[in-house]
Amino acid sequence: NAAIAKRAADHGFTFAPVVGAFTGHEICSGDAWLHSVNWTNIGESYHPTATGQSSGYLPVFSGKA
Repeated sequence: NAAIAKRAADHGFTFAPVVGAFTGHEICSGDAWLHSVNWTNIGESYHPTATGQSSGYLPVFSGKA
């Protein structure tokens, strides 16, 4: 993440690490905030669910804004 944060900063962006926000909500955790692999809609695979967006990404991104 340090390399990504540096590259983002080099180009005027702020890196917002979300890994910690998803702890306990990984795929197969029983309370997943990420979609598992979906062979009929591969673009959805490993992307956040609605709860992942609102409870995982939004608080982290709002804190960086």
